[in-house]
Amino acid sequence: MEISSDISKINKDLELIMRINSDVQNDGIFYTDSNGLQMLKRKYVTDLPVQGNYYPATSAIYIEDKQLRLNLLVPHSHGVTSPYDGGIEIMLDRKMSNDDGRGMSEGVEDNKMVTSTFWLVPESISGSKTGSEVPSLSLNTNLQSLRLQYPLITLFTDNGEARISNPELSFVSNAWPSNVHLVNLRTLSTQEDYTMPSNSSLMIVHERSDSCEKQSFVHRVIKNHKSIFSQVKIRSVYKSSLTGTILFLEENFTPSSTISKLQSCKITFR
Repeated sequence: MEISSDISKINKDLELIMRINSDVQNDGIFYTDSNGLQMLKRKYVTDLPVQGNYYPATSAIYIEDKQLRLNLLVPHSHGVTSPYDGGIEIMLDRKMSNDDGRGMSEGVEDNKMVTSTFWLVPESISGSKTGSEVPSLSLNTNLQSLRLQYPLITLFTDNGEARISNPELSFVSNAWPSNVHLVNLRTLSTQEDYTMPSNSSLMIVHERSDSCEKQSFVHRVIKNHKSIFSQVKIRSVYKSSLTGTILFLEENFTPSSTISKLQSCKITFR
């Protein structure tokens, strides 16, 4: 779904929302993500005002019962809630002439055209579930969310005689696990001159929750980097902090078992 809205010419206070109705019996329970890293359980409280039941959803919201799950994927943050069984409510835009006491000290009246994109992903639930399970998106929904947030970038040239020296280039031997997302791979600077590149790079990966592996992906990279990377010569790989400033030696390295995690490693090339 793609919705374009422009409320700049409306001369009254307005909150524009979208409602989705379904047969899911979620009993006031819904789940929203926390900065795209994990899902948090929410409960609609009837004693609270409307604004007290709205929560931010950075990439997804879902409701479910024993048989069905209804996922709504978003490419950027929206205010969301589930005010009744089977319902999902999403804030699209708002225009306020008065200060709402949320820090702006003025109304919101400089509205522009807003285009919002949503992907609706229904799923059937198989097997038994227990209340102790950590809420998370399914592997398929995680992949769809990444497709929505990181669309394919296409470049072209109008020069018909242009020739690409390397039409295809890959630095990996095989496809990575589908639950691993490459967040960043950047060149580190030298210690002597921060404007000059070194022969090391910092790789940050986000390992999603549906992994059946006992070892984290970064741990496997450290142990078996020769079988993971190709066409490059690697001298060393060390697990590091997310900034790359602190290295963890192998004897002090304990593989993490966190359900959804960001991890990084420093790769030094020959």
